[in-house]
Amino acid sequence: MTQQLRTGATRASKPAALATARRNRAIGASVATCMVAGLAIAAIVQPTISGGATAAAAELPSVAEISAAQPQSYQANLASAVNSSRDESVELELEPEPTPEPAPATTSSSDSSGESSSDSSGGGGGYSYPAGGSYDPGSIQGIAQQMLADRGMGDQWGCFEAIIGQESGWNPYAQNPSSGAYGIPQALPGSKMASHGSDWATNPATQLAWAIDYMNGRYGSPCGAYDFKFNQGNGWY
Repeated sequence: MTQQLRTGATRASKPAALATARRNRAIGASVATCMVAGLAIAAIVQPTISGGATAAAAELPSVAEISAAQPQSYQANLASAVNSSRDESVELELEPEPTPEPAPATTSSSDSSGESSSDSSGGGGGYSYPAGGSYDPGSIQGIAQQMLADRGMGDQWGCFEAIIGQESGWNPYAQNPSSGAYGIPQALPGSKMASHGSDWATNPATQLAWAIDYMNGRYGSPCGAYDFKFNQGNGWY
């Protein structure tokens, strides 16, 4: 299509191709201008970005530096923990230990089973018996009855007599071949009767005094010992 050119009041028509070419040139110029502006901006911004990235990279530690720092930090923490534990051990060693109270002195004795108990020392007292030689069971029993009566324990005679009769038959030299129990009460060992007299091995009065005190101390009375030995079926006292 062509435009009509005016003659006088009417223009002559222009070819359409000419108008299209003009538009294309204008668009191309605009695009070129934008490209030139973009390149200029990039040239300005790029050094700034590169410099910032370079500075940031310079501030970050390298892998080698991180690896070297970790063992040093671990060693420092380990040294601190060791020093702390040493300080605590020193404090524990310096802590004063309590002074134990002295235990009260007691004289220990044991029955034919080997168990021990506390005895009160009384000794044979005024009761005498010839050392060594033969013995008279009747006279030994008389001494035992008198000892119990003097202690206000005359009613304990039956229990005491049953225990001693079964243990030794009132023989002051009786000795158990297997356990080593000795004397009228069959003390184990017999030397425990030394708390009541140095003549414990031959003097029935010393042995009887030890036997009575032992029964009182461990079972409360000869009848308490009888109950443990016979009624409870233990066979020893």
